[in-house]
Amino acid sequence: MTPDPIMSDCFSSTYAEARSKFLSACRDAGATTRSYVNPNGLGPEGEELATDTAWFGPADARNVMLVSSGTHGQEFYAGAATQVYWALSKSYEALPKDCAVLFVHATNPFGTAVMSRNDENNVDPNRNFLDHDFGHYTDPDFDLVVDILRVSAPTEAEYQRVADTTEALFEKHGHDRIFALTAEGQFAYPKLGGFAGIAPVWTNETVRRIVAEQLADAAHVAAIDWHSGVGDPKTLFYLCFDEPGSPEFRRACDWWGEEPIVQGTQSFVGHVRPQFRGLLVKGIGQALAPEQAYTKVIIEFGTYPWSEVRKALLADQWLRFGPGEKSNEVVAECRDFMLERFCPADKDWRDWAIGAGMDVYGKTLAGLAGASLR
Repeated sequence: MTPDPIMSDCFSSTYAEARSKFLSACRDAGATTRSYVNPNGLGPEGEELATDTAWFGPADARNVMLVSSGTHGQEFYAGAATQVYWALSKSYEALPKDCAVLFVHATNPFGTAVMSRNDENNVDPNRNFLDHDFGHYTDPDFDLVVDILRVSAPTEAEYQRVADTTEALFEKHGHDRIFALTAEGQFAYPKLGGFAGIAPVWTNETVRRIVAEQLADAAHVAAIDWHSGVGDPKTLFYLCFDEPGSPEFRRACDWWGEEPIVQGTQSFVGHVRPQFRGLLVKGIGQALAPEQAYTKVIIEFGTYPWSEVRKALLADQWLRFGPGEKSNEVVAECRDFMLERFCPADKDWRDWAIGAGMDVYGKTLAGLAGASLR
């Protein structure tokens, strides 16, 4: 895709800026917008926090591409920029017949506003879409990894301590085992990463409400949940959770490419892919009716090596719950550090991200249109 002068204008460095750009671009394009305000507090500048949606295309379209950004607040900014660009570039003028687009902007507005992975209760929304009546089991071995999920200060010395301790755990217990413990979700430590919560959180309830209010009449929903920080730089990493060989998995391979879809079922940052639980894309499927076709994928924008991304996750945990003074200057430095790891400021990277996002949108809409013809 040839770089477009408006690409750089689609990116933001704060939630408030991103929200303003999104609503302005979508309303100017004639989209139908709705705002779902989070009642649990305000942003760091006293701003309202909300998940905003924008609908493009026929209100009664049978095929809908749903695109969500900001499930993990730190990872919001690249996906959100593609939503803004799609509206500004008037891509809606080329919608296939009987197709619509539903953008869901900032599904975790608190995390987005404070540059945190988790929500206002430190729940990871992408581990919360569970049957909470079923119980909340944490692997007894989770205690092995507690000290590699936190730092006493956001310093290179502490980051190196975590790296060294992690390597020692890998050697003793196995890479895949240790990584799975850190990534799959847990219920025992409310102040650590991966906390899945013990009840549906606001993001969970709001996403289900959006599905009920806006997708009840759709025959086929294709969901893309944008994330960033996993995969090689300037590479999209696909995560499909359908059973290999199933019609849903086959559609994902047909639409987005068999090689990247299969790769994402086998590995994750150099490890066997963990058994992630409570994912937002699975929650959407739970909220849809059984007769509604559903094709889903999580897509990561590759940014920095995992060693750098891990530092950003540790900085987040320290800002929320770590010891020591957190002056305005230190907070700003940490947030800038995290933003760069998840949405690099490099113009070439940002131009690539917009182009990659547009390619995904084109393939998804073509897939929806083709599926509706069969």
